[in-house]
Amino acid sequence: MSFDVNDEVLIGDLESVREERQVIPPTANVLVKIKSAGITDNGSTERDIPVTLKGINCQFVIQDGIEVPVTDDDGNPTGETEIKYKNMHLSTFRPLELCIWADPETKNSKWFKNRQHLVEFQKFCKALDINLKEVKVNDEFLGSLVGKELRLDITREANQTKDESGEYKDNGTFRNRVRNFKKV
Repeated sequence: MSFDVNDEVLIGDLESVREERQVIPPTANVLVKIKSAGITDNGSTERDIPVTLKGINCQFVIQDGIEVPVTDDDGNPTGETEIKYKNMHLSTFRPLELCIWADPETKNSKWFKNRQHLVEFQKFCKALDINLKEVKVNDEFLGSLVGKELRLDITREANQTKDESGEYKDNGTFRNRVRNFKKV
């Protein structure tokens, strides 16, 4: 067995390193192309959490960018705008964003019984001219999404974490969500 001898890299203290995520400002009617699609769920084998939701995880690429206000060094708007975020990737990383299945045993509220969890998926299918009568999500369906374009709205939502009492609280960071899918 052979191995490479690598030079040592001194990294130093990692305690103060914090992840910075670029959050897009809320925007409507953004043109995107689907780069990839798969199925995601909310389960975890390592934490023994059963799957109660399944959704489509789409990776979108912003096509034309988004017009945003230009600010000066102090953060004040200058009155001008510029195009940003062109070719930036977005995703539907949570199963409820494009939900395709909910466990009827655990997700049994009126909202789920009335199939409200499928509304965004229905909008998504309509935007892509997918026949709504017999939708089957499988590898062929997911593969057929790649390369298609549609428009969507981007919203901003606070990230939450559980505190010691088990209550969810905003943690001061944000993430983007996509919704309101429309035809190009």
